[in-house]
Amino acid sequence: YFIQSNLSMRLLVALCCCLFGTPLADVYLGNPRGSNNRLNEQSATRTNGNRLFDSQNNARGGYNTGDKHSTAAGNDHTKQYAMQYYASGPTAGEASKLVIEWTNQHGCGNQGTTHKTNCNVVFQMMCQNQGEASDYPTGQGNGNTDVMERNFYMRDGTDTNTQNYNQGTEQEWTSDDFNVKNQAYNNRMDGNYKNVQTARGLHETVWWYDMCRYRSNNKGLYIADQNLGTGSLKYVGSERTRQNNNGNRRGYECPEERDHYPYWAPTHQSDMMDKYQTTPWIDIAYLTGNMSDCDRVSRGTENRVPKFRCVMPEQSSRTYGRSIDKESCEQEGGCIIDGLDYAGADLYSRIVESFEACMDKCREEEKCKSVAFSKGGKRCYLKNKENGNQKVVRWHVKSANKKCFDSDIGGKWVEFYGYLEILSTADTEAKCEAYKSKDERNKIAWMPLRSDKPEDKYCVVQAPEPICQQAPFTRVNHLGNSPDTDGEASRVEVEMPHFPSGVEKRCALRIRYNITTDEFDNYGTDSTYNHDQSKGIVSPVEQNPIIDVTGGDSKPLRLAMNTNQYGRTFQDRTHMFKVLPRVDGMQGKILHNLNVRGKRGNIVQTFPAVEYDFVPNKLTMSKQELLHIQWTGSNTHNNGNPGGDGQTGDAGEGTTGTDRHNFLQMLKEDLHYPMPYEQTTLWDSVESVSHPDTSAMDLAIGYATSGYYCGYSDNGVCEGSHYVTSNKEAMEQQLNNAPASYFGHVLKFKNGGKFLYICTRNNNFTNRSQKGVLTVTE
Repeated sequence: YFIQSNLSMRLLVALCCCLFGTPLADVYLGNPRGSNNRLNEQSATRTNGNRLFDSQNNARGGYNTGDKHSTAAGNDHTKQYAMQYYASGPTAGEASKLVIEWTNQHGCGNQGTTHKTNCNVVFQMMCQNQGEASDYPTGQGNGNTDVMERNFYMRDGTDTNTQNYNQGTEQEWTSDDFNVKNQAYNNRMDGNYKNVQTARGLHETVWWYDMCRYRSNNKGLYIADQNLGTGSLKYVGSERTRQNNNGNRRGYECPEERDHYPYWAPTHQSDMMDKYQTTPWIDIAYLTGNMSDCDRVSRGTENRVPKFRCVMPEQSSRTYGRSIDKESCEQEGGCIIDGLDYAGADLYSRIVESFEACMDKCREEEKCKSVAFSKGGKRCYLKNKENGNQKVVRWHVKSANKKCFDSDIGGKWVEFYGYLEILSTADTEAKCEAYKSKDERNKIAWMPLRSDKPEDKYCVVQAPEPICQQAPFTRVNHLGNSPDTDGEASRVEVEMPHFPSGVEKRCALRIRYNITTDEFDNYGTDSTYNHDQSKGIVSPVEQNPIIDVTGGDSKPLRLAMNTNQYGRTFQDRTHMFKVLPRVDGMQGKILHNLNVRGKRGNIVQTFPAVEYDFVPNKLTMSKQELLHIQWTGSNTHNNGNPGGDGQTGDAGEGTTGTDRHNFLQMLKEDLHYPMPYEQTTLWDSVESVSHPDTSAMDLAIGYATSGYYCGYSDNGVCEGSHYVTSNKEAMEQQLNNAPASYFGHVLKFKNGGKFLYICTRNNNFTNRSQKGVLTVTE
């Protein structure tokens, strides 16, 4: 939910959604498959909950990366399978539609008068150019190319360990020698860049996390009675929030950005355009229990709304500042006079730990114009005297005088623009206009990416505003289905982005499920309500409060209230997937994606994940539209020990630990036998757009065998000898030696009709159903 923060430090008004829950199962993506920080574990619980992001979820949730073949990918990333979705086209009539499905435990949406939680659900994607196979980082070389690839190439990895990070020390900003600061930062970050591991997963960058940790936290936020503490920098950075008050690190995610939406700072992952054109987080959809939130999302989405951050001058090796408001930024790195002070004009003095803490005191005091700080006594003098028209800071120490930095090298408050991609081939305004005239979906403009470099212009593609709609109703304490989605799990249909460059992309999608209650005003409660006994301020919610309901005649009652969970954010992310450029035959067509959810095991063993099913398992589409049927599976869903707080085991058909699927037409919904090929009507009603030379029989065989055979005979479609009449080893009856994942085909329809289908391996009456209905209208 949003909280409007009227920041007492003269900060910008910020909108944020702060969130709530309990420590068990909370939000899980079903389609596309969410990882919950899993990689390839054979255990029921994930190995490392800090691998890439903070989920706040049960360790049993999530799905492993897909495998291309019938054996586990292991340490070979080339054997992992990434789902591949075709991009949308430039018009509304060329949408590539994807059904996102998830479960959330603590309720959402409204049903009549039922209202137990305030909630919203946010979907975002981060993408970059897929590049060539050679762009995937290899080894741990220290050459510029090797280091760059390791630091920017988004990947699932093959190792479940968290990426490395060496945190900064107080010296990097308290030293009275500018060169010492630069040297300390350069040495540390050079080590951080080189120590990013090729085998480990990567979404956000180490640069992004270091900026987050160095940047001051938003002091206008409501943190109840929580003590955020300080880290090695001796002040509260953005790595500490009410929910993450100990400053724990998960991957290179920024906790403050994770816990608040829309975030007030840009989410660019580098100070410059990296080789892969990594995007900021792109907003896809916002689902809410309160539709008035939509206006706030529109005003705050980074898709179209620029965001500010503090940029340090060229003399500073660190390009990002600590400040989060314009006034403080312009002072940061500015004139610091060492060994000089002027008499009088003192408002008062305080004992503080550092010069930066002294500056913070000044920013909090309306009348303060400058400070003097005695390093030896740690005494901070707040003054109401100005030096000319500039607010100055002075550092009073007994060491030799240092030169004052030039007054014009303070920080700059710079506006950054979000982007979906940069069209490098459109290197003139005229070429950019040509792209713009053809694109009805995105905003395309010849413009700079940042306000401090107005002369550096590019052809910038900005994504549409996210869709905003009512969240499906779900009851609390239940990872189940919603009446708003016809009894299915919570769902929203989104449209894949359109990339005008036609370049293949690799992306990750994240869901954030944000909840809070009505114990306090979700919009108006800010830092002025934080618990402060010295000022007589009592937080609206307190840790495990004691209440008296009988006037003191009996023992009081204690409420179970954890203030670092009022409110709270839960999260899940997909493994990497690809977004492909459209091919011939897709122009002017809407494309639907039909996929598979779930993993091996019965309903108890898979929980809080789910068993197998098609998504969507009921689809109605027009004959003029296209359909891409595709799935992925793993060979390591053994669900073994440790089992955490659930049941181990992987009940199912075929080889233990393996996911397998196929797709065959059947006659009636309540039957469990597929139709013989000669009686089917589906395959003669479709043609392959993605592989036009494929026959009806080839299609039927490919989908029946999960691509083990891609056709009946050698027709130029099959790679190698993967056709039925070849000498290839026979396929096993339960698909054990078939690929775990299958790209399938994009199909166009010649005829309408109602087509029922089944997966023969997993559909097991009284155990699990994996069937679906496809209705194609004329």
